[in-house]
Amino acid sequence: MSGCPFGVAVIVALVLAGFFGVMDSMDGVTMRDVGVMTSSVMVAVFVVLGGGAVVLSGFVVVFRGFVVMFCGCLRHGSDLTASIRAKCYAAITGR
Repeated sequence: MSGCPFGVAVIVALVLAGFFGVMDSMDGVTMRDVGVMTSSVMVAVFVVLGGGAVVLSGFVVVFRGFVVMFCGCLRHGSDLTASIRAKCYAAITGR
């Protein structure tokens, strides 16, 4: 494996050449030339908040469906729920 250090040196040289090539092609910018458009920032804030509202409403819809299914399992229909209710009622009232 005597060729491995040479390969590493080539890779490092290529990475550094790419980095310095990019840095060389950049122009210097003074601080007064750097500005932020506040309208773009406000749009981004509203997009993030709107996405949060969509996620929250989706959670509410799924949770509401869970509540409907849970209540349906406990309250409607089968003899199993009736026997569970009877046992609970008997345990509470002592009969």
